[in-house]
Amino acid sequence: MRAEVPTYYRLEINKLKGGRVYSTGYVKGMIAYTVPEGVLKPGQAYRWRVRAADGDTWTRVQNRSHSQWQSFTMAD
Repeated sequence: MRAEVPTYYRLEINKLKGGRVYSTGYVKGMIAYTVPEGVLKPGQAYRWRVRAADGDTWTRVQNRSHSQWQSFTMAD
């Protein structure tokens, strides 16, 4: 029998060449997220990824993974 372990997700958005622009905390079961208005600038290039973990507190996380960085440019 397998124990059910909750999954926590964190969205991270960086400038294309580094530097954090925005990130969420770890959110249990997140399936969608809307970045607050005004955070991302029109015409600017960014990159994003999602982290997944088995907890929302760094000191208690035992398993963590993340997607590859994906690039995008905000529409004008």
